[in-house]
Amino acid sequence: MNRFGLIGRNISYSLSKKIHEGIARMNGYRLVYDIYDCETELDVVARLNQLRQGSIKGLNVTIPYKESVMRYCDRLTDTAKEIGAVNTLYMIDNELVGDNTDYYGFIKLLNLYHVNPKGKVSYILGSGGAAKAVNYALKSLGAKPVVVSRDKERIKDQFQLVANYEVLDIVPQIDIMVNTTPIGTSPRGDQMPVSKSIAQKTVVAIDLIYNPKETALMKTASFGIGGATMLVGQAMKAQAIWLDRVIDESKEAFDALVEEMHS
Repeated sequence: MNRFGLIGRNISYSLSKKIHEGIARMNGYRLVYDIYDCETELDVVARLNQLRQGSIKGLNVTIPYKESVMRYCDRLTDTAKEIGAVNTLYMIDNELVGDNTDYYGFIKLLNLYHVNPKGKVSYILGSGGAAKAVNYALKSLGAKPVVVSRDKERIKDQFQLVANYEVLDIVPQIDIMVNTTPIGTSPRGDQMPVSKSIAQKTVVAIDLIYNPKETALMKTASFGIGGATMLVGQAMKAQAIWLDRVIDESKEAFDALVEEMHS
């Protein structure tokens, strides 16, 4: 049976196994998906070698390896190059390919919730691999993404528009805010990456956290969207690539998988 998995650090909490095996079941086939907790990059390289040797057929990548794993790839897709981060790995013609499906998952989230970011200033909290994918997706949809960091100087060469958190105090209204930081993750679900006053003037808050299902940021903003939909969307795209098959991406399929994640 085909074996796939997720590499990252401190990821025993991950729901990716449940999601990927659920996608397979709903589409009428089976696969095995494992969580590979990698303490160091040496652990990552060991899993990549399994992928090269064929005992693993595909890998997803999460924090903190989405950027560092790029150096081990034989080639990158245009999307991964443009984003500057990799979350999906597979072999083609004996070459390790680094790809990115996070941006696809984020666009699916926007579509399913009927959020049109075109022409809107959108603030992205955090500057890691997920932020890069969100930034890419928003730009492709005609938005004006601003990446917000506590150290704007450090990231100014990585993004077109950057700002410190202080800018959020100044703007009268925030049309779209996307949290890519881990602040607010269970068991600290009562925490927010911004102050209550900033959250209250946010029209749409998209929190890529999926545990808890509804974060404090989502509750405080006018309208909140959780990260489960993006997680499912990027997983569906990864499986479509790995297995070269069409995956059911209907709203019903998304709803069923998101519900299963939180059951």
